[in-house]
Amino acid sequence: MDKESYLCPQAWGTILLDRVQYLNIHLWFFSVSVYTTNESDHDNDGILSKNEDPDGDGNPLNDDTDSDGILNLNDFDDDGDGILTFNEFDKDKDGIADDTDSDGIPDYLDSDS
Repeated sequence: MDKESYLCPQAWGTILLDRVQYLNIHLWFFSVSVYTTNESDHDNDGILSKNEDPDGDGNPLNDDTDSDGILNLNDFDDDGDGILTFNEFDKDKDGIADDTDSDGIPDYLDSDS
């Protein structure tokens, strides 16, 4: 028996021809979705709300550094030192949160800086 084999370019599989023809094709279907998000700074303190997560657990909805009952993402003064977060986050404008007392805690989260 002569058999001819052809590769089917539209699908993964093989078409085998013999006295009885049969088709063995495995088609893979998939879709791709693209989502975009708007990044927000709910309290306009210069820090994106998603980044106001000092405990690093991925949930900024459980962080209140100064324990004043206002979440950091809504608090104008995250550390409760009387200096607005906006004014102490990056005073030297180098794009990095300042830590003037070099204790490893950024000034905007450090009430003794």
